[in-house]
Amino acid sequence: MTQAVLVRVRAIQSLATVLILRCVVRAGMMREVTLAEQDWFQVYRGGGGQVASTDKDSVATYAYVLDAASAARGVALGQGCRKFPNIVTCQAGPAHIELSWKSVLRFKPSGWLNDDALDAWVALLNMAAGDTYVFNSFFYTKLMEAGFDYARVARWTLPAKLPVWLRERNMPCLRAVRKLVWIVNVRNQHWVLVVAHMEEQCLVLLDSLFGNNKSVLENIARWLIHEAAEKLGERWCASKWRMAIAKPGDIPMQQGGVDCGVFVSMMAEALVKNRKFTHAMCGIDRERRRMLCEIVDYARSHEGTVLSAAEVRDMLDIGDKSKSGGGDFIDLTSDGDA
Repeated sequence: MTQAVLVRVRAIQSLATVLILRCVVRAGMMREVTLAEQDWFQVYRGGGGQVASTDKDSVATYAYVLDAASAARGVALGQGCRKFPNIVTCQAGPAHIELSWKSVLRFKPSGWLNDDALDAWVALLNMAAGDTYVFNSFFYTKLMEAGFDYARVARWTLPAKLPVWLRERNMPCLRAVRKLVWIVNVRNQHWVLVVAHMEEQCLVLLDSLFGNNKSVLENIARWLIHEAAEKLGERWCASKWRMAIAKPGDIPMQQGGVDCGVFVSMMAEALVKNRKFTHAMCGIDRERRRMLCEIVDYARSHEGTVLSAAEVRDMLDIGDKSKSGGGDFIDLTSDGDA
């Protein structure tokens, strides 16, 4: 059999697998359940909306970084500067954290957290995670970029047969985790969270606006089955997996139109640390400050860079050098406002 024929056969097999998976999931063979009836989910319920007390150091850090970002914004908008250094940069394991002044200012009240802000938080969560792995916001976007395509994200995970020392790259393996978490952007307007409880074989959609984005769960289910076949050499049956969509009472509900990113971040943290969902609308602004301060504190303690307002102004005084591409400079025109 020629190479061209083999390629065609494999393509047909892959297409057949995709069609079967679609039929299996959409025909309801992946059973839908109610979270209130799942004993294993009760660890996350009934947090009571407790909010951490205000810390003077965090307030000072928050103001320090926001001043730097505001200084950058003022100069950039006033002088039309096209390039500018990131306010916060550091390495968190294999992830590189970069927060531009635009991303930093999104931590202010009424700011819609963008992908850079969320991915910086995810990088910190994965450094502390044990049996849970959180995919950054680009995973699902890449998976569905041109319709479902497993090959686009095949290298984001590890095969089960790799030695343990290779798994220290902080990449997940289905055999080594109890929970997988995905941050998903829905139509570039809203952030939701999906978690796969591996032992319980249940996929859960956590949406603080309680939308019915069932297609997201279906796509993640298809990815899991592909992943098991490719990395474990196993054929997983969709009918053994259950699907649940959180309802009021399962998780906190957001009231503002821009707080979904904060809710997603806090729920991801609760899942990683096996804590109850304790955030409430009255404490969302405090959670924003805590997130930014923890990212900044991590950068300071791990040889990262955190610019001050004075450093920002000094750098912008060197007009030609700021446009030469040296250092960690960003193109302001490439950082969208969505």
